[in-house]
Amino acid sequence: AAGVDATVSDDIQRDLWLKFMFIAVHGPLTALTRQPLGAIRDFPPTWQLYQAAVREVDAVARARGVRLPPDAADSLIANVASIAPGMRSSMAADFEHGRRLENEDFSGTVVRLGEAAGVPTPIHRVLYALLGPADRSAATPAQY
Repeated sequence: AAGVDATVSDDIQRDLWLKFMFIAVHGPLTALTRQPLGAIRDFPPTWQLYQAAVREVDAVARARGVRLPPDAADSLIANVASIAPGMRSSMAADFEHGRRLENEDFSGTVVRLGEAAGVPTPIHRVLYALLGPADRSAATPAQY
């Protein structure tokens, strides 16, 4: 009645992890590089890092029994390849303005769940470590 389109998920865990796979990579990498998505894609080493970080999240989800589509990581990477080059994350803005980050929620979660499932997450471990000091020293909570 409100004119809002909504879809009821038949597998909310799958849908949450598909969204998480994007934000848990996009946020930290745009924050740390201080660059929009196009610059990340245009520099092959950073684009490879982005893709590997997506695959880490995919591996953690699967180890936890999440029923992701077989091509979930490849599909997300293809989608990200077509996103407007100027796209940045709210985490990048928070980082630049000295606000609290979602480091614990994004890379911290990937690392913790990976450890619990026996899945190595070396890229997210580095992202978590690099953003940790800025997150801990931020003066104000993240503004949304």
